[in-house]
Amino acid sequence: MCDYTQVEYSCGHFRFRAQRWCSHYERTHRVCPPNITTGELRGDELCTDCRPHKPAPWAHMIGQRRKHKTPRSRRRGQYVK
Repeated sequence: MCDYTQVEYSCGHFRFRAQRWCSHYERTHRVCPPNITTGELRGDELCTDCRPHKPAPWAHMIGQRRKHKTPRSRRRGQYVK
């Protein structure tokens, strides 16, 4: 059995982190029943699901219109006046 640490966050959610993989998992990469050996309380942290999400620094660039328009000669289906 693989050894796991149970982490409890201030929001009440639990996560299980592997401490050590057993030889069965190392050979087969199949998850075996967890063996929780220690517990960890993170009373000052929220889990990743409850934590406020910060937008990526480059997110403002997605979905904006292009600053440089396509020249009229390259547009399809439109007549140049």
